[in-house]
Amino acid sequence: MANITIYANRDATAEGGAANTNNGSEQYLFAGENSNGQISEIFVGFDLSAIPTNSAINSAYLRLNQYDSPNDWLSPTVTWRAQTPASDWSESTITYNNRPTSIHANSPQADVTFANVISSPGYIEFNVTAHVQRMVYPSSHGLYLPNNGFRLKYTGTSSSTMKYMRSREYGTQSQQPRLVIDYTPPTAPSAPTNLSQSPNAFETALRLSWTKGGDGTNNPITGHDVRYQTSDDGSNWSAETSVNVSASATYYDIPSGTVSGWSRGKYVRFRVGSMSAYASTVYSGYSSAVRKNRVPNTPGTPATNKSVYAPGETVAVTFTPPSPRDPDSGLSGDIAGYEVKMQYPDGTDYNGGQIVGTNASGSATSVNVPTTGWTPGLQWKFLVRGYDSYGVRGAWSVASALIMIGTPLKVLISGSLKSVAEQHVLVNGVLKQVSEIKVLVDGVLKNLTT
Repeated sequence: MANITIYANRDATAEGGAANTNNGSEQYLFAGENSNGQISEIFVGFDLSAIPTNSAINSAYLRLNQYDSPNDWLSPTVTWRAQTPASDWSESTITYNNRPTSIHANSPQADVTFANVISSPGYIEFNVTAHVQRMVYPSSHGLYLPNNGFRLKYTGTSSSTMKYMRSREYGTQSQQPRLVIDYTPPTAPSAPTNLSQSPNAFETALRLSWTKGGDGTNNPITGHDVRYQTSDDGSNWSAETSVNVSASATYYDIPSGTVSGWSRGKYVRFRVGSMSAYASTVYSGYSSAVRKNRVPNTPGTPATNKSVYAPGETVAVTFTPPSPRDPDSGLSGDIAGYEVKMQYPDGTDYNGGQIVGTNASGSATSVNVPTTGWTPGLQWKFLVRGYDSYGVRGAWSVASALIMIGTPLKVLISGSLKSVAEQHVLVNGVLKQVSEIKVLVDGVLKNLTT
């Protein structure tokens, strides 16, 4: 909240029967009824530009100091009313016959009965909170009211003589007509968050997304300013392109024609700002950059050359490359290499999807995976994907058949030790590799070589 005292920048009296009661050089403002039954009206104006538009006015009081004896108030039956004229006025031209006579339709009224006014501190006070609120025009707080100042007019019946209030030209500043205002200024909205782009990488479409920021105090978000820019190297960026979207929007789709006009490998980043009526646009930071490129296509189902490997052997994971290798086969950005991960039998990734083998050749048809230090008895399956020269990864292939890590039994064949797993036996008239044979152990089928 904020507090401010604003002193009158114009005041005048229009007294019945007077030819000209301009107060520009007078020391006081006439209040009440003179001995001839003529009523005077006081006009007081203030410059409210120091109060930010759309502030919430918590309280506003119009104060006028009396000029004569502190106990010399008007009759207890007299009421004074403060209202806003329908038309504006100039201090130098106010006369009884040249004064605003109509009250604005949106003007409230603030009444003071002099019987309720104490003699100290020697001023009368009108509660004009609703008037000032409407003059700074927050649509959420009331109707618009032009700042035509205030007319203070005697109501009721009285034979009291004229009384005087201090004018702005007389006395100390604290004795001059003034508004004492407590207000809450509007605040800026908060910036959008959670910036992201999809897809990543993009080719013919790119959606920029964000989470909307919060409204400011008395200052809701009225729109979003989306600003994006491009770069060939990720360091030197172009000028921003600005697009305004609605207050409710949480994404913007860059037109496909614009995206199609960018070369492959070009980087894009963006930021977005919360726009409002009563504060500067508040921007987020820049998003991370994404790069224009198609995602490489997926290789065929991989295979291995054996089903049982001793720890330390190399598993050759072979596959059929995608055809075409990416959706724009033959253009720059084609597949630059392949990488392999492995999974447990239940399909759970090993070590969170750790890459266990790579081949940095775009023409590769296999990736070697070393098994040094692997635990015997465990089973694994492998998946492969391609990546291109821009670092964009394709989708993982389906998984290979399971292989097992074991310590193969060896037998002496023709004077040489041979792995039992590699030997063949006749099963139902068909030669089978020993590693493929299962036997019943404690009611559970086990590989013969396990």
